[in-house]
Amino acid sequence: MNIEAPTRAIETRYKGYRFRSRLEARWAVFFDAIGWKWEYEPEGYELADGTRYLPDFRICGSFIEIKATEPTDDEKNKAELLAKGLKVNVVFGIGLPSAKEIANGLDGYNGDPDFTGYPVEWTNALLTFSAYCLRKWDRPGICISYETPAILDIIAENEARAARFEHGETGRSAS
Repeated sequence: MNIEAPTRAIETRYKGYRFRSRLEARWAVFFDAIGWKWEYEPEGYELADGTRYLPDFRICGSFIEIKATEPTDDEKNKAELLAKGLKVNVVFGIGLPSAKEIANGLDGYNGDPDFTGYPVEWTNALLTFSAYCLRKWDRPGICISYETPAILDIIAENEARAARFEHGETGRSAS
């Protein structure tokens, strides 16, 4: 009888942080390459239902949850509770960073109804996390999407995908 062991994420060190997975570390490389200041697992929260939750990244007041695959209903529920409780945006980065997906916006929960005018709910392309938005507004754009990624977005995607962490490598290219 052949029983497969569950796949486990590989803890990875980058810039003094111990990420729970290589995927999270690659997103950190992406954020660095695009020029965003990020915090990794800055603090945990107790949600309205009593569940404890530790978001992956905080950038410009928004939280970003990194997932290898589409988030489950339970993961979406936690994100929604955090968005409602703190009145912040909570979005999902799924899989490796992709400049095209970043340009079109990341799905998530709009936690600031006063700012956007919409109730707290799941929103497609909630935030456009791009170099363009950062330069224009000094933060990710809200509900703004465009067809073509900025060149810096593409460079950042390439850096994240090329990052290597084995044998003492730092994760960033020498360029």
